[in-house]
Amino acid sequence: MAGNAYFATALFGGEAPVDWSPQGIFERFRKFFDDKLTHTGVTKLVYLDHLTYLLFLKIDHERAQRPGRLAQSVVPSPYSWPTIASKSGDVLRTQFAQILEELDKVPAGTDPQLSTVKAIFRDAKQWNQQHLPEIDSLITDVLDEYHWSDHLPELGEAYGLLFAHCAKEVDVNREAGQVITPLPLLRAVAAALSVTSSDRVVDLACGTASSLLAAFERMTASGGRLDPDAYILGADIDPRIVRFATMNILLNTNRPFTDVAPVRLGDSLAEGGVILPLLNGEQPPTVVICNPPYRSSTPIPAQRKFDLNTSLYPAAFLKHIADALPLGARAAVFVPDNVLSGAAAKAVLPTLFDNCEVHALLRLPENTFRNGRSKSLIKANVLFFTKREASPSNEPATTRMWLFDARTDSPKDLTGSVLDSFLASYLSEGSEYTPTSGFGPVSYKELSASQFQLQNFSVRLEGDAAPLRPAKEIAREIAVNLAEAQKVFADLAAELA
Repeated sequence: MAGNAYFATALFGGEAPVDWSPQGIFERFRKFFDDKLTHTGVTKLVYLDHLTYLLFLKIDHERAQRPGRLAQSVVPSPYSWPTIASKSGDVLRTQFAQILEELDKVPAGTDPQLSTVKAIFRDAKQWNQQHLPEIDSLITDVLDEYHWSDHLPELGEAYGLLFAHCAKEVDVNREAGQVITPLPLLRAVAAALSVTSSDRVVDLACGTASSLLAAFERMTASGGRLDPDAYILGADIDPRIVRFATMNILLNTNRPFTDVAPVRLGDSLAEGGVILPLLNGEQPPTVVICNPPYRSSTPIPAQRKFDLNTSLYPAAFLKHIADALPLGARAAVFVPDNVLSGAAAKAVLPTLFDNCEVHALLRLPENTFRNGRSKSLIKANVLFFTKREASPSNEPATTRMWLFDARTDSPKDLTGSVLDSFLASYLSEGSEYTPTSGFGPVSYKELSASQFQLQNFSVRLEGDAAPLRPAKEIAREIAVNLAEAQKVFADLAAELA
């Protein structure tokens, strides 16, 4: 019982029950890294890669041992967990290398986008040969003795903690424009979209799938069964992120490994006409949540850049979603401030407001997102809208948009009270939102007159919500008043001379 001995001694200082809380599981994995790998050159992300491979093999094997029809396995027996758990040393390492190589392949005639095995083992590689003895210990001392499928909810939460533990290494990617979206914000977005058990939720740049898991929480909150056509589906351009996102969903939803992979590898902007290509009889999405990379080393596909006349990545995602969103589907799309002003706003927003009913713009607090190592602020917003049928009289789909400004007279950090205030206003009873402090309407006429420069508008924070005026108009009025005041004081000074 090597594993029991390791945990009792190394983690608890003697005989003690194993802690199966999310924090307890996370601490086991963290301690193994600190004790065995810190000085080997194996990074935290590479460690998480290997934990993902091994946990997938272990849980798949456990499920294969269940009785009768409950038995399920997607890993061929020559590459399953027992083939490494029963070996050690060079034999184990050779077998593990073969497993990684073989499971990166897919059987002839199988779409790799449908396979959870391919999603997990795509481009799988072992860490450096000189440090491979630690794989023996990871398998025998940490994983083999325990029945992990009995603790999937806790393991799923611990997996999220592990990814957060890699934050400094993730920051390298954040320099390229990828940001980690706070889970409370994603839960608020799912609530604002009124996600239900019948929805089909898609994220075109899903990262580690936090947005999809927040939506899944809402879908299952009623306690009823999900509709047969309901699903969550993500896509990402990075194979490693697809691996982490797939495992995150598998663990946190108890989804069978035999199901279609919930995350697909691909450039969402390369698609035309649809949000994502749908496979295996999937119904079109009813909800889209997307916080795209704010910039990327991957160029925007030529046809998208031509359509937009801008190279801003978030603008391209917003335009793609607005164009391809199915009729009646709802969306929440994160965009930085530079998409709401200048050339990007002129290129994207008129079509958005004409073809979609834009319900609200949530202006996020300044400290919500930061660049990676530089820690500079990224001022961001969330646009909420629904795709509508074209009007026979060519009337725009949007009559007015509600603006909730969480930057003015509020903490610079995203707090629960900020999100509660937004949801209380946005989800107020009846067809009209309730005007509140910091939450007021902007008419389509005003928006159009400003050429949809949304950064020019502000919300009255006191008194009744009144029609909002462009900031430039207010600034001109202030300038006129100051000029008049200057003249009055000049005349007064002349009289007193």
